[in-house]
Amino acid sequence: MAVAQGHVSDTAIREVWNASLETLADETQATDTVRERVYLTKPAHQIFVSLDYLDAIQLAAPGNVRLFVTTGDSSPGIAMAAAYSPRRGPLPSGSVPPLTPYTPFLSNADRASRELLGHMQKYYASLRVHLPPGVNEPSELEGDWQFARLATFLAPLAASDEISFEWSENRRRTVRKHSGDYTISEATETSLDDLAPKLAQLVQKSYSRHGRRTPLPPSNLAGLIRSSVLNGTCRVFAATRVNGPTEAAVAVLSSKASAWYWLAGSTPGPAMSVLIAKVLPTLHDEGIKSFDFVGANTPSIAEFKRRFGCELVEYQSMRRVRLPGSELLDRAFRVARRVVNR
Repeated sequence: MAVAQGHVSDTAIREVWNASLETLADETQATDTVRERVYLTKPAHQIFVSLDYLDAIQLAAPGNVRLFVTTGDSSPGIAMAAAYSPRRGPLPSGSVPPLTPYTPFLSNADRASRELLGHMQKYYASLRVHLPPGVNEPSELEGDWQFARLATFLAPLAASDEISFEWSENRRRTVRKHSGDYTISEATETSLDDLAPKLAQLVQKSYSRHGRRTPLPPSNLAGLIRSSVLNGTCRVFAATRVNGPTEAAVAVLSSKASAWYWLAGSTPGPAMSVLIAKVLPTLHDEGIKSFDFVGANTPSIAEFKRRFGCELVEYQSMRRVRLPGSELLDRAFRVARRVVNR
């Protein structure tokens, strides 16, 4: 079994990627049954393997998105993954693309996954992979891998007159008290030029309140949001105080019957609770069956999500350092870039 690879912009690897994606999607459609947690059993519904999504990330990020796909005889199975390297040059590292919770990864066989990851860890000096929920690490992996369990929250989806029963009492009370204070809107192509920068600024401020730096500067974030809305992978919703400013906004990714809480920011207060309370029933009414809050690993943020009656789901993080020192080189590169960009 061979592995084809190339930059996300390379025509040849894109053709192989799309062909493998179609094969895996057809298999899933033929064998799967109807389930509530769709994306856990239908990996082809993962928005993160979409070339539209990966193209938008590549356009906004300074590093390189690279695609890897097993080729040849398909009898051992098919596996495909994308990785991001923050810099060019020797000793490249591979990781999860910026602002992406899980490695873009699909496979229908343990052997294919093992072959793919084995090839990737030889290409990169260090490699970090976050397998999507419901996907187990391959058996008998070559090399010394380090494993850790991470978690995310899945929110219950139901019609607006039903969904609140699963929320905490405090969340229900907040939404009832403040719903009339805000106007909820969805970005259109006309309003996007105004709303995308507002969301980017709110995201940056939310990161800052938790002592973190956004993976991309606000201008790049705004461009990413805009391109993702225009290519159909993302929708943006906002809560604007009546006769006042926009206090909360969220970018939601969607594919098939699954949706992901992707980029979000708000000023302190009830705006985000009111916004999510309006967005979840909207998604349900449009046929979405699974809403992933993409992360339960920062305690204060996890508590906000938990109060929407969420189900905690774990996923696997994997890391291998083949050449010691490569990660230090990456850190130095990132620090130097920040200094230059000031």
